[in-house]
Amino acid sequence: MTLFWTLTRAQLRGLLSSVGNSNTRKARPRSALLVMGLFALLALYLSAGYSFALAQVLTGTGNADLVLELMPFVGAAFTVLLGAQSAGTFVFAGRDNDLLLALPIPRLTLALAKLAAVLGENVLLMLCMVLPAGVAYAFRTPTPAWFWPAEVLGGVLLALVTTALSVVLGLGITVVNNLRQGTTIVNVLGMLLLLAFVAGSLVGQVPLMASLQADPAPVRAWLRTWTPPLAWLRDVAVDGSLPALGLLAAATILPFALVAWLVGRSFVALVGGATAKRGGVKTVSVASMKARTPFVALVRRESQRFFGSSIYFLNTGFGLAMLLLGAGYLVALRELPATFTGAASALGVSTAVLIALAASGVVATIDTTAPSISLEGRRLWILKEAPLPARTLLAAKVAFNVLVTAPVLLVVAVAAALVTRAGPADAALLFVLPFVFAVVVAQLGLLTNLAWPNLNAPNDTIAVKQGVSVLAALFGGFALVALAAAAGFALTPTLGGTGAFWVIAVGLAVLAVGEQALIRTWGVRTFAAL
Repeated sequence: MTLFWTLTRAQLRGLLSSVGNSNTRKARPRSALLVMGLFALLALYLSAGYSFALAQVLTGTGNADLVLELMPFVGAAFTVLLGAQSAGTFVFAGRDNDLLLALPIPRLTLALAKLAAVLGENVLLMLCMVLPAGVAYAFRTPTPAWFWPAEVLGGVLLALVTTALSVVLGLGITVVNNLRQGTTIVNVLGMLLLLAFVAGSLVGQVPLMASLQADPAPVRAWLRTWTPPLAWLRDVAVDGSLPALGLLAAATILPFALVAWLVGRSFVALVGGATAKRGGVKTVSVASMKARTPFVALVRRESQRFFGSSIYFLNTGFGLAMLLLGAGYLVALRELPATFTGAASALGVSTAVLIALAASGVVATIDTTAPSISLEGRRLWILKEAPLPARTLLAAKVAFNVLVTAPVLLVVAVAAALVTRAGPADAALLFVLPFVFAVVVAQLGLLTNLAWPNLNAPNDTIAVKQGVSVLAALFGGFALVALAAAAGFALTPTLGGTGAFWVIAVGLAVLAVGEQALIRTWGVRTFAAL
C-alpha cells in the first residue's frame, strides 16, 4: 500500500504540475493548488447560482428536494465529459508512461495509481456541484443530523461511477486514436458531442424551468428511471434510507472496481499502442512532395499538431465551433432574440455592433498560441537548432492562430450582416473588430507562453488545460474584451455606436503592432534562453 499511495501522490502532482515555469526540476505544489482552488471556486459559483435558482422555483411546488438530484446530474455530466479526455491522455498516453513501465512496479499498481489521481480531481468537481445544492435545500428546509455526512459520502460515491465512465470513454478514445486516422475521428466526434451538449443545454433550459414551475413530477420520474443513483442519494440524505445507501454503494463501487480491473489487465497493451502510434514511421511519396518556404512549412506543422491532438483541438477549437453554431442559428432563424435587440437599443448601438462584440468575446477562447511552446516539450531543441530565425518560428505560431480563425469570422460576419441588414460600416465592423481581437489574442497567448512555459508537462492535457500561460491568456483576453466594450459604450454618445467601435478597432490594431514589436525583441531573447 505504501508504494500505491506514493505513486498516487506522484500522479496527482503530475496532474497539477502544469502551473508555473516548469523548466526547473522543482515542483510547484502551491501554484498547482492555487489553480485547483480557482477551478473549485468556479465550480462552486456555477453550482450555487443554479442551485439557489432551482430551489427557489421548486420550493413553491413543495419539491425543493429535487434540487438534490438535478445538480448532481449536472455535475455527473460535466465530470464525465471533462474527465474522458484527461483519462485518455493522462492514463493511457502520458509522456511518463515509458519511464514508469521500465521501473520494477506492478502494472496493476501503476494503473490504479493513475486512476486514483483522476478520481481525486473528479471528487473535487463532484463535491463542488453537490454541496451547494445541499446548502440551497437546507436554506429552505430543516435537515436531519445525517444530511451533510450523507451528501459528502454521496458526492464521493458518485465520483467513483463518473470516473469509471470517464475512463471507459478515455479507453475508447485511446483505442480509436491508435487506428489509422483515429485522431481525426476522435476530434470530430468529440467536438460534435460538446456542441450537442451545449446546444441541448441552451435549448432545453427554458422548457425545463417551465416544467419545474408547472409540475416537477415528470422530471423527477425521468431522473428516477434513467439515473437511479441520484434518487438514492436524495433518499439517503433526506430520509436516511439504509437500503438506498446500499444500492448507491453497489451501483458506484462495483463499476469502478470493474473498470480498474479492466485497465489493469490492458494497461501495457494500450500504452504500447499509443507509443507505437506516436513513434510510427510514415511512408511519404517523393513525387507528392512540394517545395515550401520555411514559414509555410512551420505554419503547416502547427496545423498538423492542432488537428492531430484531441485535447489541443477540443480546448482551443471549441470557440470556432461556437462561432459556426451561432452563424447557423442566425441563418436558420433569420432573426435575433428580443432580449438581444433590446440590449442593443438600450446601449445605443446597432445589433451588428453587439454581434461583433459578442464574437470578439468568443475569439478570446481561440488561443492556440498560449500552450504552443509548452507542447514542444523536450523537442524544443529541434526548433532551436534549425537554421531559422526565432522570429520566423514565433510568427508561424501566431499566423496559424489567425489563419484558422479568420475564415470562421468571415462566415459569422456574412451571416450577421444578412440577418441584421447592416450598412457598409457595420458590415465591415462585423469582421474587422473580432479579427483584430484575434490577432491581439494570438500574440498575447504567445507572450504568456514565453513568460510561463511548461516544457516538462507529462502530457498534452496538462500543457493545454492547466498552464499558467493558458489561464493568463484566457482571462487577459476576457479582460481586454470587457475594457474594449466599456470604452466603446462610453464613446457611443459622442461618436455613435459604429464610430465608437471603429475607434476601438483602430486602438486594438495599434496594440497588436506593439505586441508584435515586443515579440520580435523580448520574445526572441526569451525564446533563445529556453
